[in-house]
Amino acid sequence: MIPAGFRDFSLDAYRKKYHIIEIIKKYFVLYGYQPLETPAFEYLSTLTKKGGEEIKEQIFYFDDLGLRFDHTVPLMRFVSDHLELPKPFKRYAIGKVWRNEEPQKMRYREFTQADADIIGVKEIYASQELLEMTYKVFQELNLPITITINHKAFLEELAKDIEDKGFFFRTLDKMDRFGKEWVKKELSKKGINETIVDELEQMTLEDVKSYSEKAYQDLVSLPGQFNPFLVRGLDYYTGELFEIKTTKAHVSIGGGGRYDGMFGSDYNVGISYGVDRIYDIYPWNGERKGVFVAWVKEYNYAKEIANILRNSGIQTQLNLQERSLKKQLEYASKFYNWVIIVGPRDKEAKTLTLRNLKESKEKTIKLEEFNPTELQ
Repeated sequence: MIPAGFRDFSLDAYRKKYHIIEIIKKYFVLYGYQPLETPAFEYLSTLTKKGGEEIKEQIFYFDDLGLRFDHTVPLMRFVSDHLELPKPFKRYAIGKVWRNEEPQKMRYREFTQADADIIGVKEIYASQELLEMTYKVFQELNLPITITINHKAFLEELAKDIEDKGFFFRTLDKMDRFGKEWVKKELSKKGINETIVDELEQMTLEDVKSYSEKAYQDLVSLPGQFNPFLVRGLDYYTGELFEIKTTKAHVSIGGGGRYDGMFGSDYNVGISYGVDRIYDIYPWNGERKGVFVAWVKEYNYAKEIANILRNSGIQTQLNLQERSLKKQLEYASKFYNWVIIVGPRDKEAKTLTLRNLKESKEKTIKLEEFNPTELQ
């Protein structure tokens, strides 16, 4: 039995997840981000240095080591270890992270995040690029999204007279999960006037100007909808904030923001997509790639055809057992849409039978006329 908050990915589930990852990676590469892989473990002191009080309880740790809870802190540790890096440094990371919290629907203890970050750029152009790229990623994924935006400078000014700002921000950030009345009740427990919730509900982007001109100028230049309740849970954010929502899920499927000053790096901004949450709502059509080569009494001829396919870059599985054609086709139907079938007569005539299992159609063709690229 698998522990709660973890899951296996196999067969079509694996294909679906990595199809999503390949689309995301395509745009990361297209926009000039470079790959970076960091260890699953970091020193616990490194992880807690910038994660804030809330994250401490969510880290799986062993002695002085902890499993990473995101890709941002390991990135900034790497940057501080490699001061020779040319700036801007644009990196992407796609991999597992871990959080030791109570599992819920679409909330896992182990999950995959896809991050893109820009180190060394203070201009708002960096955030504009991240959001532009995000819209293109989700357009190709065929998932309608809304990107909401806010700014830490506005929030800091809003909370300048509140003693426990951390509590205030964390409570506001739970507005979508628990609702207005819950937020009001929690704030009142700390003596914070709950009318601030009503004021925020009525606030527009124009109102931000009276709190912070910098926040206003940044937000009006970003392609997103202003949400005064958007805080983002981690304490390391310093400027513009973003969150990705869709009507197909009750939780965000991505987000990010500016986190200047982390680990001594002056200017940093990034965005992260929750691959496992996208997986849960992605309209997968069960696309299958590759070909299964079945044979009856003609293994060597079948292997010759399999080699032709593989040399053409086609994913190919060759039957390796003495078993009936029926059993071979039953097996192939679990993994492939295309099957090539050969037997003694095919070897003699230099032919093969090409069967589309999805459409229940087949044709016999000459080997010399066979074009493997048609099966891609």
